[in-house]
Amino acid sequence: MIKKLDNHITHKKHYIGISASNFSNAHNQKTFSLIDYERDKKFKALNEKLLKIRDKYGVDIIRYGSELNIN
Repeated sequence: MIKKLDNHITHKKHYIGISASNFSNAHNQKTFSLIDYERDKKFKALNEKLLKIRDKYGVDIIRYGSELNIN
């Protein structure tokens, strides 16, 4: 990957860094904040219960506002 992304082939490499952020996925589209910790704990518990219902009865039983309705 480094060779593919390297724009300066003749220059020496002094530092290679990797970062990661915003760990969200299709089931968890909200990232949590230390500032709103208590509210986020409630949101997480609600989201987990909604996911259980969707897993048991199908994804169409409860829809999130961010999901498009293509009917």
